[in-house]
Amino acid sequence: MNQQEIDWYSLTAIKVYNLPEGWQYKVIDKTKGPAGYIWLEGYVSTTYKRGEKKGQPRRTSKQGLWIKQADIQQYQKEWETLTGKCSQCNGTGKLLQAISPDEEAYKECTACNATGKPQ
Repeated sequence: MNQQEIDWYSLTAIKVYNLPEGWQYKVIDKTKGPAGYIWLEGYVSTTYKRGEKKGQPRRTSKQGLWIKQADIQQYQKEWETLTGKCSQCNGTGKLLQAISPDEEAYKECTACNATGKPQ
């Protein structure tokens, strides 16, 4: 089972703070700044379409912002209402616990009692 994790930081930055589609955070700092806020830095990654660098990664200018932890939690609740899936396990009822070259180990999601549905 290959479980896809949801990038709540980037999704919230795009949906709540109006950053461009495809924006992804690359730096996160929870240690400084106002209480209840997280510092994110990121960019939109595309590829060169022509020339010597065709196909190679191309990054837009870096953007940074303070994001409220409460906004992330609120967006997760909205997403759960929209999709009918638990935001912690993406509706699978399981959370990735450990990974090794040979196998992945999962545990039951306590947020939804392993149902995959929001509580």
